[in-house]
Amino acid sequence: MVSVDRVLELLADQRRRYALYCLEDRDEPISVDELAAAIARMERNSDEILDDHRNRIELLLQHTHLPMAEQTEFVEYDPAASTVQLTAEPPVLEELLTVAETVEEPL
Repeated sequence: MVSVDRVLELLADQRRRYALYCLEDRDEPISVDELAAAIARMERNSDEILDDHRNRIELLLQHTHLPMAEQTEFVEYDPAASTVQLTAEPPVLEELLTVAETVEEPL
């Protein structure tokens, strides 16, 4: 069982929350590149994204955010395939994500 502190640490970073919002809407794995593009659109609040911005996000996802998120047991990250997906998430995480997404209102 994941501690409350670990869940709050997962949600403490805006990019990780944006990643979780995207993953929550998917039933199948998503490429890290596609996830980075979605996060870039949310951060810019626009469908137009710059390649260098998306690339920076992708690198941070691969080296920081996804490995950390995978430790919570809510995220499955496959670095070899460069894919990520949510596992069966507990209701409390789903509720916290819903509240956070409502407050932030990303694109």
